[in-house]
Amino acid sequence: ALPGGVRPEKLAALTASMSRELAAAGAAAGAVAATPLVGTAGTLAAGVAELAWFTARAGDLVLTIAALHGRPDP
Repeated sequence: ALPGGVRPEKLAALTASMSRELAAAGAAAGAVAATPLVGTAGTLAAGVAELAWFTARAGDLVLTIAALHGRPDP
């Protein structure tokens, strides 16, 4: 459950959580890309994995925000 009793507090907590997750995923992909031992294939794989993760999490974020605003399920 999200902290806060009112919608703006819940939205702030939700977006802050997403920002932290995105920063961690970007740092992990950047660390892989900066490591010379990984190579091009590893760097591309890390980038594709980060893109897939971000796409899924962004969809979750949009649907959660819609639910917080009282929108019905799609």
